[in-house]
Amino acid sequence: MPFASGEMSNWITKNVTVAGLSFATTFLFAASCRTIGLRFFSSSPIICMNEFSNLHNARLLEESSSVVFEDIEVNGHVRETNSRDDDGDDDRNNGRGNYDDNNGRGEDDPGKVEQLIVLLRELATSIEETLKIMEEIKELIDGKRIVSFAISCQVWIMYAMAWTVASVLTGMCFQTDIELFLNWLGLNALSGTCGLGLVVLFTTSACNVPPAFLAFSSGFIFSDIFGFRNSLLFTQLGVFNGANFGAIVSYCVGYFVMRPCLISTTSNVSLNETKVALKNRSFLILVLCRLSNIITFGKQNLYAGIFDFPFTALVWSLLATIPGILFYSCVGTMFGAIAHGQDLSSMYFVALIVVVNYIIMIHYSTRCAITELKDIKHR
Repeated sequence: MPFASGEMSNWITKNVTVAGLSFATTFLFAASCRTIGLRFFSSSPIICMNEFSNLHNARLLEESSSVVFEDIEVNGHVRETNSRDDDGDDDRNNGRGNYDDNNGRGEDDPGKVEQLIVLLRELATSIEETLKIMEEIKELIDGKRIVSFAISCQVWIMYAMAWTVASVLTGMCFQTDIELFLNWLGLNALSGTCGLGLVVLFTTSACNVPPAFLAFSSGFIFSDIFGFRNSLLFTQLGVFNGANFGAIVSYCVGYFVMRPCLISTTSNVSLNETKVALKNRSFLILVLCRLSNIITFGKQNLYAGIFDFPFTALVWSLLATIPGILFYSCVGTMFGAIAHGQDLSSMYFVALIVVVNYIIMIHYSTRCAITELKDIKHR
């Protein structure tokens, strides 16, 4: 048994704690991006759902207060509506409010006016939030923040990779946990690959963690057990399958949860215009976004559901994730093999070709993706 009695529970407890810290780190990263202007498109899907919930509540607030707003004049008085019945009799005894003897107009109520002013301010704030989100969508289509967002995501990925390598090589943390996991993985290769797929499914659909980081980390860990080629194969299978199922989950959340909330909160004109502008170009845009990573993987699937992209286009576009997963798996496996003293002299040339081709592909696909997104506005 790779785990002695009691070690399994300790290992699970520690790694659940690590998962919670990682989840909190994702929210901190989202919050930091929100402070620099990437408010809506830098948050995790859970934060996105919270934004749509706030918009929906604002819509309900607007509907519930519409009747009250109709009875308010600019000077704070209550309008004279239905103050008298058909016979011209005064309605003061019918429970419709207190009226004076002059013209049926009510007296000023400072407390009520103040309450209505607060309600108006809350509604104005909610409407302002709606306009900000719609402006975020327009700026995304204009391509104004695509470059800064892509740079911030790539920097975060590189930082996570560097932290993983440093922590493993120096024994700074998680060394015992990784050894226990490797011992279990050495006896259960198939279960380990399936477990990796489940981890990728959860992180890509709920936490918005890029599959590239998981591919790099998995390749780095697997290289000590399976060697370069087998580690590359198992990492590719586990991450690719997990990312596929995570993409489908995110698409369903965007289509069945977020899209109805957005339609009920804002005008459906923007969604219809975007759908008409895309026409048959949804597959091309998804492929370019997956190749260039100008939008994070989890957000690509959410937007595909929100803007009603064809499900077949989503599924076929997932093939475009293979180059990125292969690249990061290859880099992670090479770092792991070198760290464990394996001879990779015959693989340096192949790795160099993979790296150069991937850089060229990212450069070209990013330019094409930005061009396509800008063209949406003029269609």
